[in-house]
Amino acid sequence: MNEARAAVRRPPAVVVRDDDTLAEVLDRIRAAATGGHTVHLIVPVESPLLLTANEFRSLRAALDDERLPVIVRTSDPLRLKLGERLGLQTAAAPRRKAPARPPAASPPPPPPVVAEPEAEAYSGPDPVLLWPAQVTPVADDVPAVDEVTPAQEPARRNPPRRWLPMALLLALLVVGAAFLFRALTPQVIVRYVPRTQAISAAIVFDATTDGQPLD
Repeated sequence: MNEARAAVRRPPAVVVRDDDTLAEVLDRIRAAATGGHTVHLIVPVESPLLLTANEFRSLRAALDDERLPVIVRTSDPLRLKLGERLGLQTAAAPRRKAPARPPAASPPPPPPVVAEPEAEAYSGPDPVLLWPAQVTPVADDVPAVDEVTPAQEPARRNPPRRWLPMALLLALLVVGAAFLFRALTPQVIVRYVPRTQAISAAIVFDATTDGQPLD
């Protein structure tokens, strides 16, 4: 019974949809205002209708002509101020509550860290001493390497050149043979004396006339 009375007392409301035009909204207001009820015109913030002063003037003119009691309700403060200035009865509509976000899932706990067992310190004897020793026999036929003293090191680096004395001796023999050959060979001196001789010549001139043969 109480719910029926609340439904009767609740004023009719017209919600503007996204695809509504002003003429369609007025038709729905006329249908809801039958019986003299005051209609609440609810305009959502995202609605493309009733955004300009011309639309509010057209709405007020139609309501005044037909004497339709309408209260414009919206949560847009600009629409509320514009409706009040143009003489419409306005009221703030409750804002839609944003859907509650689901609680973020807590990250899974990190896997347990298992500590590795610490190695116990060995306190026994050295394992190397416990292992049987292996003696490698030394071969007898390995040739002994003579040690080089510091005095012998330069001579070893620069071996004596045995061919050098032979080369010097050969050069001396060649030079001595040349001097000996020159001393024993007789020398001949040739002198060239130019001979002079007188030369005489006579030049004869003969004069002839034109056309006369030369004798």
